[in-house]
Amino acid sequence: MTGNCLRVGFFLDGYTLKKVNEYYRVHHRYHASLDLRGLKFWVQLQIQRYFNRANRVVALESHYYHPQRNPHIYARGVKGVFKFEFELMNAGYQVHYSDLPVDDGHMGPNLGLIKDAEMFAAYCDMDAVILLSTQGQYVPLVDRLKKMGVPVLLLGWSFSYPKNSRYVHWRTDTGLRLRCAHYVAMERILDHDPANDIPPTGFFFRPQVGTAPDVAVGGGGLTCVTDDGLAVGRFADDGLAGMKKAQGPNDLWAKCETPESIKACFPALSASRCGRSM
Repeated sequence: MTGNCLRVGFFLDGYTLKKVNEYYRVHHRYHASLDLRGLKFWVQLQIQRYFNRANRVVALESHYYHPQRNPHIYARGVKGVFKFEFELMNAGYQVHYSDLPVDDGHMGPNLGLIKDAEMFAAYCDMDAVILLSTQGQYVPLVDRLKKMGVPVLLLGWSFSYPKNSRYVHWRTDTGLRLRCAHYVAMERILDHDPANDIPPTGFFFRPQVGTAPDVAVGGGGLTCVTDDGLAVGRFADDGLAGMKKAQGPNDLWAKCETPESIKACFPALSASRCGRSM
């Protein structure tokens, strides 16, 4: 059984995620923080859709690449970072910090993701890679993985918003998008109903008034919202029961009892127009 499992690597560019979350938290009508645990559940559904036609057992590696240097070593800018790291690990992500030797105040993609993803693909015999990023710096990675026979599903964003009397345009790099085997325009997935101001609860953290505490306490506590506004659920177990207990009985997650019924909790999942296969 183990030898026949589908091995998938999920690699998150923290720089992209920071910018995307700022957009939804500050500039978008949702004014809500992304829930990274909910995102991981959704990614598992995409694995079934794009890569697992034979219905094999899936072994998923999840890695978050922080744009900042390691606060354990440099002890600078650590406010909220340690808490975020702890919550990410509880949600099943491995955290990797930037290895830049000098902190010049400019933040960018953590390119350590490239060599790590190549190493995992080669030595862990990965069957597919899911990359969350908009940055063209990762084009060489996609090219190398393609030569190794490892297809890449890219999760990207394109959006615009006014800021300080000008418009900010954020786009997924065209070269990166075209080189990947599959592409999902996440802004369409997360905003599939433009007439609705309520964020979809599978992807965003939105506490239910009167059904859950405002801060994480003890086992099965609710959620950590970091200084960047990213939300990561912390639960007593990895199952949906923990999510139900944390989010409250009226939340959308409370209706999810099995992996199959998770699909009902993501109505945008059927919007195939948002994906592109090559």
